[in-house]
Amino acid sequence: MPPKAPSLALLQVFSPALRHDFLVPQSISPQCVRTIRNTAARVRKKAEHIGWMPREKYAKITSLDKLHRRQRDQRVQQRLDSQQRATGMIFAPTPIARSPMSTAAAPVPESPTAAPAADALFSSTSTSTPAPTPTPTPTSPETTAPFQPNPGPTPTTLPFKLPYLITRTKSLNLPVYEQTKGGGTSQLTIIRKITGDIPTFQRHIHQALFPSESEDFKDKRGRKKKWVSLNENTGHVVVRGWRGAEVKRWLELGGF
Repeated sequence: MPPKAPSLALLQVFSPALRHDFLVPQSISPQCVRTIRNTAARVRKKAEHIGWMPREKYAKITSLDKLHRRQRDQRVQQRLDSQQRATGMIFAPTPIARSPMSTAAAPVPESPTAAPAADALFSSTSTSTPAPTPTPTPTSPETTAPFQPNPGPTPTTLPFKLPYLITRTKSLNLPVYEQTKGGGTSQLTIIRKITGDIPTFQRHIHQALFPSESEDFKDKRGRKKKWVSLNENTGHVVVRGWRGAEVKRWLELGGF
């Protein structure tokens, strides 16, 4: 049976840095001291070669740890691929014919310019006295200009009006989120705050992200699933995989 590896405390006692601080008792023979030093040298050489240390004696890398490392590497690679594909995204949705029932069920959202126009019309027809205009206050030359966010890509103009609208969050971010399920085996991209004809938005997202794929596919267990699904309870659109960078780029090109 091979000799058992010494403990960490014993290695620290006989390490080169602490060898002069701790004196070896006289009761230990020189041959025993040489054996301990040779064993410590072999353990130190093994630790430098394969990264093993005595404190990891009972914390060996299991198959579950290897699976988690593979999943982490896959997530990093998938996000890098999504960012690379996002650079070549274009906003070119095709008009989809809808039935009269779906048209009546999903009202078309108002454009962002509809509210200011309605306010201007209401103010012109009202008979209230105009409010006094405030006098401008002189500004000092030390005052800096207000912060202006970096403008995104130029929106693509379409010959038809989109029947849906995606509202940004309070922090002016796109409502696109990524999450994992099943212990990291399933990656999902969720799009929220959608108003209007959500099924049409679902088809347009599928055309942009999976142009050469059908709507359905079969997983490893043979179950039928969709690349882009709709949660009817919450109104969220769920996309398979890490597609956050592509979805945000597509929405920015659409002017959302």
